[in-house]
Amino acid sequence: MNEVKAVISDIGNAGYEDRLSGKKNWIKGFTLIEVLVVIAIVAILATIAIPSYSRYIQKSRAKAAAADLVAISLVMENMYQRQLKYLKPADVSATPALSNPTSGTLETLAYLGNGDSSKSAWKPAEGDYFSYTVKVTDTAGGGYLLTAKGVTGTSSAGCELTIKNDNTRSANGNSGCGGFSSW
Repeated sequence: MNEVKAVISDIGNAGYEDRLSGKKNWIKGFTLIEVLVVIAIVAILATIAIPSYSRYIQKSRAKAAAADLVAISLVMENMYQRQLKYLKPADVSATPALSNPTSGTLETLAYLGNGDSSKSAWKPAEGDYFSYTVKVTDTAGGGYLLTAKGVTGTSSAGCELTIKNDNTRSANGNSGCGGFSSW
């Protein structure tokens, strides 16, 4: 009868009594319920954290692309100081001839390097996620429009940032920019 009382009093305790030695042995480990609760908590936290982290990464890439555009504008102003005009990409001696606007990052590098992309004073920080173009306008006194477009197939797709020679800036494509809407 004492054995029955001992067993009943230990219900709910994760252990058993060794009948030969009389010692209480505790089972070590987790129950299935405990493991499932932990997995559920981790899953809930992951569903909240992963999208927030993705938007944070998109926004940081958009900010880096904006910094790239500012760096290109500094190179453009430097070229203006030397030539007293904004040279059109077609006026730069490059093989093959450059288009206006430039067709992408490689042509932009060639334009800024006076025909040689390896001599460009600017290197893209976000070249894998954004394509950079330069368009020189024919307005009185000249001008330019610099654009960074998110590359298709990346998390930055749909994001488009621009800056003009008068420092007018815009950001379009809120989803690809991670919420980065003005700069």
